[in-house]
Amino acid sequence: PSGKMLILERKPTPGRSQGWEVVHGRLEADEKWEDALRREVAEETGLTNLTELKLVSTWSVAGPARAGKKPILGVSFWGQTTQSEIKISDEHQAFAWQELARVRAQLGERARQEDFDRFLAFREEWRNLSQAEERAKRAHADFHNALRRQQEERARFALLADQEILSQIVERLDHLRL
Repeated sequence: PSGKMLILERKPTPGRSQGWEVVHGRLEADEKWEDALRREVAEETGLTNLTELKLVSTWSVAGPARAGKKPILGVSFWGQTTQSEIKISDEHQAFAWQELARVRAQLGERARQEDFDRFLAFREEWRNLSQAEERAKRAHADFHNALRRQQEERARFALLADQEILSQIVERLDHLRL
């Protein structure tokens, strides 16, 4: 749905509490980022028709928060879909297409909120870029329309000038015959 974001409610498991999150996952060995994105989205939601994929941000989690674990390098993408049927994975118990204004509070964890803030900043930049692109297209079309009008006016002026010259020649010829 337009203007909404898909969020998933994860099932509580040992070591993980219940809560809302966006689609996420891991990059397999020798897997391209876009392939991983499409795979994870399909695995967690059943969505396969993704369009407008754009890199939003990269991030990492390391240090005391990851004590005894490998650091994580994350990549966040933004995309759209025309599909509406969701088939959530066994990792999740619910999903919601949520208004953007409500998503941040629902995500809960600080890292996810920061990622969402990056998404909102990216979305605003993308909207501004799209608007600038539309203005540039309009300016380009206006410029070409002005050139076309100028060429038409030159052709009309040349035709009128030719008619004026012919009229003067005919008038002088008429005087010569007298």
